[in-house]
Amino acid sequence: MRLHLEPFAIACNTLQSAHARLDDVVMVYGELYMHFSNLNSPEDTFIRQRILTSLERRWAALDQEAFLAATLLNPLLHRSPFAEIQEFTVVQVYLWMKRLWIRFFAKEPPVDLFNQVKQYLNEEKKFAGISETAQAIANASFKEVSNIGLYSIILRL
Repeated sequence: MRLHLEPFAIACNTLQSAHARLDDVVMVYGELYMHFSNLNSPEDTFIRQRILTSLERRWAALDQEAFLAATLLNPLLHRSPFAEIQEFTVVQVYLWMKRLWIRFFAKEPPVDLFNQVKQYLNEEKKFAGISETAQAIANASFKEVSNIGLYSIILRL
């Protein structure tokens, strides 16, 4: 029972947090899908099929391009969730971004959007080192939060 319910408890806690973002939804869906896909025992067959079917149906109902774009634009994740997807090309990402731009702003995107997308994906020019810099900032923030937590514990003593 724990094997089946714990992933949902973690998903709920993650998505109900005050800091949940669109890319968190994608990652939670992916984690749930991977977890239940890997249940291989015969007694798990029924639940695996039901949950995977439900996840697929709910994913199909979402605005997938917005969620995928949010994931891609998170510099901590960047291309890593899409690394093994062959259809994930600069052209495909450009087309997502173009459609989203038109939907969000009700006008054509800037003429240099394709170049901006290409530079971001390849970490070139003004995007050079963005993943490394984001990771360094995240590490520093984590250390700062850890130190603040430690400091508040010391103050309570």
